[in-house]
Amino acid sequence: MSQDPYISVVATSRNDDHGGNMLRRMQIFVNAWIEQCRRHGLASELILVEWNPPPGRASLAEVLQWPAEPGPCEVRIVTVPEALHRRLRHAESLPLFQMIGKNVGIRRARAPFVLVTNVDILFNDELVTFLASKRLEKGRFYRIDRSDAMSEVPLEAGVVGQLEYCRTHLLRVNQREATFPPPAAHGATGSSDQAGSGLRPGLGLGLDRRPTGEAYLAGCSEATLIVEPPSTGPRVLRMTVEAGPQLGREAFTFHVHDDAGRLLTALQFRSQQRVFIPLPEARGSETALHLRVERAARHRVDEPPVEFRLFEWGWASHDELRFELAATTGQAMESRAVPARDVYELAEGLSLQDGWGEREFTPEGQVYRRAAHGARFSSYTAARLPGRLVLDLELETGSALDLQIAADSGRVAVQRKLVGGARVQVPVLEPEPGGRTAYTLGLTDDREAAAMPDRSVRVHGLFRVGVGPSLRRLLRPLARPRVDLVHTNGCGDFTLMHRDHWARLRGYPEWEAYSMNIDGFTCYAAHADGLQEVVFREPMRIYHIEHGLGSGWSPEGEKKLYERITSRGITWISKEQVLADARRMYLRGPLVTNDDAWGMGREALPESQPVRGTPVDSVPVTAIRNERGD
Repeated sequence: MSQDPYISVVATSRNDDHGGNMLRRMQIFVNAWIEQCRRHGLASELILVEWNPPPGRASLAEVLQWPAEPGPCEVRIVTVPEALHRRLRHAESLPLFQMIGKNVGIRRARAPFVLVTNVDILFNDELVTFLASKRLEKGRFYRIDRSDAMSEVPLEAGVVGQLEYCRTHLLRVNQREATFPPPAAHGATGSSDQAGSGLRPGLGLGLDRRPTGEAYLAGCSEATLIVEPPSTGPRVLRMTVEAGPQLGREAFTFHVHDDAGRLLTALQFRSQQRVFIPLPEARGSETALHLRVERAARHRVDEPPVEFRLFEWGWASHDELRFELAATTGQAMESRAVPARDVYELAEGLSLQDGWGEREFTPEGQVYRRAAHGARFSSYTAARLPGRLVLDLELETGSALDLQIAADSGRVAVQRKLVGGARVQVPVLEPEPGGRTAYTLGLTDDREAAAMPDRSVRVHGLFRVGVGPSLRRLLRPLARPRVDLVHTNGCGDFTLMHRDHWARLRGYPEWEAYSMNIDGFTCYAAHADGLQEVVFREPMRIYHIEHGLGSGWSPEGEKKLYERITSRGITWISKEQVLADARRMYLRGPLVTNDDAWGMGREALPESQPVRGTPVDSVPVTAIRNERGD
């Protein structure tokens, strides 16, 4: 390798077939990364940490096939022998300590930037092209949504065919807050879905969703929103703005500048508000708005950017201006921030999903939403919250309809005839995993007993019985957790930052436990240390090749995974523990748990080069299968 590496890629594994077909998945990973570096001219080093090699089995250098000429990618295999492994608690039950193994590679990385990943990941061309452009920066840590692909990625197809297989055989997408079906199987739900509205996210804004499906735009620093004001109606941009985790309940200022650098608004408020911004007449049809959030007090010039979320972005209606701002058509107005009034309160543990219309207003100014047949909503159930829900409904036509409200479990909560208006009580049902119960609203004709997809009801309120103003004030700060903006979903498969930042944090905590959530802890520590999170957006992607059920986390295998590690007496760090630590870190700075010997820095570990000679393109599939004993 003639040039110094720009990026070190670190992963850990062993030749024990963990997860099923491990050697095959690892071979695909190795082949693809080396070939991608060659195609895009990316100088890199691939550090594979071989942890606790099983006795009687070939080493990774011997069993995997390697190219005769690796191009600009140097491959290094660092071995952690069994003797060192046995010093750790749970060594008998846990043959590989993933995060400590990754620290071994991070500690020995030579490139300025270090990407920590796993051996069943593929990186698409758009992502590798960006990495090869050498535009990574210190002061940031980089994340990306992980797309899970079916397991039968063809080994013999080459990287182009493998990427195409993954693109067309998706199982799920792991986004910031939750894991969703692939894009073809769902749409962004909730009233924030503004496709075709003359608004689209630009640089620094990305579409994410809550676990309930509610869409929002996540941004930080100089985020850009591209707008094309409507040809008719008010030229007033409306959005609900919420600040990020650094602020807690502290006041912040929301700045908006136009492309010429003119300040359009600087609004100060706390927590979450609905913002109205009148736009000046523009010469062109499309313009860019630059958004930023900063502390209202004690703001420092060198302070890291504050993240923020935008909900329900769109154009204000005449009714909204009239009833929210008491503004009349044609009246000159200034930017305003008002409480985010709606038919429901997220602070009460409630959320709307599919099938709900935009906010509308009665002639008296009361807010309502139309709910269609199949509309969904969910409720968080906890012992501290009153349980009964109430829906204030109004039928829009003179005829009667049969109303049914059923949980996803199939249990019917409400079955009644609806004539005119009604207040419907929804009893408490057994919560689903995570404490949240999702409901579907059904409307059928009382004569034909047929579903009425074109019918809807007006919903004037969805609220929880027994939640008064005092309790609501207590719940509101908890409804949108102040530390949940960091993208930790699937972060063990892609976390990238400068080598100096890894060294300052001393890598991942070297807790002698199952690796679950330790990677997320490190993302929070990096964020609390002042690093700005950057999430790579489409078309950049990584693909995870599906492993065996219960061998690693997946929605379908979660229960089996926890049963397996519990039966072996292995401990793990819960997400709740990580969030509690994150809140402390935002107040006191990053929690560094390792000493200066992290990553086995005082150990002289053996390092080897792979056995070369077999071109990657001619690797026989049987060579991989036979090593597993198939």
